[in-house]
Amino acid sequence: MKKYKTKIDPFIIAGFILAVWAGINTYIDISRYGIEQGFYWWFCNLALIGMAMGILFKHRGWLTGFLSIACFTQVFWLIDNQYRTLMGKNLLGLVEFMYQPGLPIDEFLLSHYHYFTIPVALLALIFLPTKKSNALFLISIFNPFIFAVSYFLFPASQNVNCIHEPCIPSLMDWRGPTYSIVFWSVIFTVHLLIGAGFEKYFSRKVFNAAFKKRALNLFLVFCLFAVVQAVIDTRYRLSLPSFKCESESLPLMKVGCGFTLDHAPNQMKFFYRMTNLENKIQQCSTFLILKNQEIPLHQYFFVSPLERKRLEVVLPYPDKDISVTLSARCEVTSSLN
Repeated sequence: MKKYKTKIDPFIIAGFILAVWAGINTYIDISRYGIEQGFYWWFCNLALIGMAMGILFKHRGWLTGFLSIACFTQVFWLIDNQYRTLMGKNLLGLVEFMYQPGLPIDEFLLSHYHYFTIPVALLALIFLPTKKSNALFLISIFNPFIFAVSYFLFPASQNVNCIHEPCIPSLMDWRGPTYSIVFWSVIFTVHLLIGAGFEKYFSRKVFNAAFKKRALNLFLVFCLFAVVQAVIDTRYRLSLPSFKCESESLPLMKVGCGFTLDHAPNQMKFFYRMTNLENKIQQCSTFLILKNQEIPLHQYFFVSPLERKRLEVVLPYPDKDISVTLSARCEVTSSLN
């Protein structure tokens, strides 16, 4: 009897890799920052998820829709990342979050998915059968939905998808409701225009075998470039000072190191939490311990009975690797009646 080998579908492999990457990235964003902060709702991560699903299910509409927004948003990210790696300073400031001292290295490495999403989606559209899709209809639905969630459900301080104020530091004076409406309107229009362009091109163009082979070879070359770039970028990141925090165990108050975010040039926001384990109000002062020295954070604030309080403070970037311990001094001030 003749045996037939089962051919492995490259769409399944590529989609699975992107889906796993997106799943890990989303899990880290939720577990480290909290579901309420919305870090997983940035367009780039959503595009990674959407493209993974589009490739797995060979859905041209999903691929075209998320590729369209990625081509507008991620191109600026890629330019900024290249400039930062080559020049050692920011061009637009979009990638500064990757180089702020408190970002864990695993999260830094995962962020390099930006290099792969656009090439993978373009290659998938070239190899998929030519036909029209519902990309523009999908864009008209998920673009307003994503931005509405970004604006109304997540803290303005996190500025998810740059909806409350510009993500470019030099444009920070442009903020508020008027900015939000104008910014979304421009992004929505550009998203539709790029989507329409892709839809017009890919729904009519028939690619021959020679073109597909050249496209695949170019894709492999770009993947090699992206891997080399990630290695160079990681070496540069490891050469920068790092900030690490651990929490001291206290009897009546639980303190917990949170995370850091870039705030201003050479400044970062340090987020931490206090949980009152008593059914009584406590007055506390918090500080960081660095080589037996105390660095004050917040002084003489109250924590209600069983309250879980989230605090933040601006700290300067360290000039060398440091490891600190978060601690607090608290005393009971009254009982809950």
